[in-house]
Amino acid sequence: MKTKQRLLIGVALSTLCLVTTSTLTSAQDTLLFMRGNSTYVNPVDAPGFSVQSEDLDGLAVDPSTEAGPGFDPFVTTDTSALMANDTDTAYLYTAASRFDTPGCADNWLEFGPISIPDGGARLWWTYRGALPPMGSGGDGYEIRVSNTGMDNYNDFVGQALFTKQDDIYGGNPSWYNKTALIDGFWENKQVYIAFHHTTCDMFRVDLDDILLVEETSVGVEENAINATVKQNFPNPFSNQTVVQYAIQESAPVTFIIRDVTGKEISRTNEGTKNAGNHFINVNANTLHLQDGIYFYELRVGEHRSTHRMVVAR
Repeated sequence: MKTKQRLLIGVALSTLCLVTTSTLTSAQDTLLFMRGNSTYVNPVDAPGFSVQSEDLDGLAVDPSTEAGPGFDPFVTTDTSALMANDTDTAYLYTAASRFDTPGCADNWLEFGPISIPDGGARLWWTYRGALPPMGSGGDGYEIRVSNTGMDNYNDFVGQALFTKQDDIYGGNPSWYNKTALIDGFWENKQVYIAFHHTTCDMFRVDLDDILLVEETSVGVEENAINATVKQNFPNPFSNQTVVQYAIQESAPVTFIIRDVTGKEISRTNEGTKNAGNHFINVNANTLHLQDGIYFYELRVGEHRSTHRMVVAR
């Protein structure tokens, strides 16, 4: 039987989504963040925002997948065998492709509308092809964008924004960071985003930490702070990365790292730096950074510039 589960802001359906606007205030370019059983939506879009999960295949899911119909909001414990490698949260969206009888999944996780600014917005998320008990899996999926609504095949037409192919050699219990840019035609429009799962006779895909941020840097434009701050390199990184910046005149410099909720992870007083090029080394192990998305902020005098970096081991 085909099913649809929809949530409007402030209306609780199971644990699918609870929208708040009291977090992430320090990440000024955050448009949307979905993690755990809560979701941040920027105040402009929050009144009309909704999330829905649709199961269009109508097939009965094999109980071994521990998933329900569509993109099921799945809650478990960090200590379970299934989630042993998930140090981040005990909550995720999951969709299955193993059924009581052979068949192909047709599952949708859809949400919006979200306003895409001039210059575009970058979508980040984590996924894994969960391992089944018998050792094969690695479900693929695609991401689609619409500006007309979120009625699956009627609205999400045209070329996919992102496609992850099935892994026929087996799933991987590790989480991976992925990103895609929503720009061009979608700029200055309200859009809807869909994760579409169509794998046949494999196992399951898990999604978490869905983040949408402006493609431009947070805060004051760089030429206004008499500084040029480059994107850290490498990015993503597993252990060490370098942030390079140049200032045009002597000024005190402070370097701050925050997670996506705005929580401050570290703050370093770099002292007063002379005009010229400078480097800051970031060590994920020393700072005890888990895999995920972070924001680093460089303060030069009274001005600041913020960029994103990703830890992925």
